[in-house]
Amino acid sequence: MKTRKMVLMLSIAFALFSGCQTIVYTHRDMSGPEATWGKPQIYIMRHNGTHQTNLSNRNRDEYSPDVRHDGKIVFLAGARQIYVMDIDGGNVAPVPNGPTDAGYPRWSRGQAGGDFILFSHPFPQLQSAIYRIASDGSGLTRITNPAPTQMDELADSIDDKHIVFVRYDSQNNNRDLYVKYIWDDRPEVRLTNTPDWGETAPVVSHDGKLLAYRVYPGLNQPNGEVHVARFTSETSITVLHTITLQPPADNLNISGIDFSKDDTMLFISAPASDVPGTLINRKEEVFKVRLDGTHQVRLTNNSDQDHYPSAAP
Repeated sequence: MKTRKMVLMLSIAFALFSGCQTIVYTHRDMSGPEATWGKPQIYIMRHNGTHQTNLSNRNRDEYSPDVRHDGKIVFLAGARQIYVMDIDGGNVAPVPNGPTDAGYPRWSRGQAGGDFILFSHPFPQLQSAIYRIASDGSGLTRITNPAPTQMDELADSIDDKHIVFVRYDSQNNNRDLYVKYIWDDRPEVRLTNTPDWGETAPVVSHDGKLLAYRVYPGLNQPNGEVHVARFTSETSITVLHTITLQPPADNLNISGIDFSKDDTMLFISAPASDVPGTLINRKEEVFKVRLDGTHQVRLTNNSDQDHYPSAAP
């Protein structure tokens, strides 16, 4: 009976979201005291914030989703193990040969180079590197080689040949973006170099032409922001827009960014100042905004954690 009820619920959810622009994200029920908080779960909602639906297994932690061009979701579960599932929550399966202690799984472009998953490992600790693996468990390969004082945290595909990734350097407590050719051992190219700012959370537009990322301040800077840049070559960018989120969104602790499927808007998760209490994770909400920073809209509004949005086809 439980199985039939679950299949029916997933069928209804699939019908609700078919043909409309949707967002997959991580939600955690944080109502009440800490002892009653729920486990992180993968949710889906329409782009206007309605029809928020749980796709996850309520008996374990499931989080950090990314959606492929055909709707397949990659995410982390349990001890940071990589899983995949359908856009309706069905066919959940671990990636064979995938390690535990993985971080931030992201799909490749799925073009001439085939479909593979990028992730950081062993995360989060110094010398975490970016790896790739196919969803069938084949082709596990290390892509980057950080120094003992460095950690490579998150990567996204630019095209079939290049990734953009975040490198943290513990010697200066800073993060910068790098580009790496993934099919041989040629060295990475530094994309940003800003001593008073850190760059993180990079995401490439669906057409591969734009890059959005979080910029957070050093000691001498007042606030954070989101930059939208255009790739001017395989290893260089020009910033087109600087976005400062409007209240109640907090620019200092932006946790996730993704382009809408038509690349005209960004979905951004950030703490909201009007959520009661002091816990930053409880305050996290999902917003959407145009690439030039206008028309900001709040999509979630609760005292739970909503973050890591990923646009679904």
